[in-house]
Amino acid sequence: MKKIIVAIFMLIAIPLSLAGQSKEINDLLDKYEKRKAVQSVTVSSDLILMAGKSGDWGDKLSKIRIVSVDSNVYENNVPLRVTFKQEMFELVERLKLVSTLKIKDGDDEVEMFVNQKQNGALLFLNSSNKEFAVIAMFGNIDDKLIKTAINGGISIR
Repeated sequence: MKKIIVAIFMLIAIPLSLAGQSKEINDLLDKYEKRKAVQSVTVSSDLILMAGKSGDWGDKLSKIRIVSVDSNVYENNVPLRVTFKQEMFELVERLKLVSTLKIKDGDDEVEMFVNQKQNGALLFLNSSNKEFAVIAMFGNIDDKLIKTAINGGISIR
């Protein structure tokens, strides 16, 4: 009987903890998105499907968010992009997201982090002297979606 109760608890707890990770990422993006000088784009699953991406990677994503902070935006005499970057990397570490790709070209650096789950997240953190940007994709993150993202196959036109 105890094994059955533990199994039921695990079936309930695991999806809730994964949803919590997406919520924490969204909460941090919301925090910065509310600032006037921050640029952002949110693409819903409905728009992804209207763009004709069903049957492809579009069925797997529930939302795409992009939040970008330029280097000329300051808060308390500190570049906001520095604070955003620090908080984002702290969150990635706390959530134990897996670093799967890192590209450095001069001062530009892109890192990809993934939580490969049914309700997972795929993050691209783009850092340079000019800006810090986060591209966050939420949904069913599987090997096919990761490969599509790495190959540049995710676009909405």
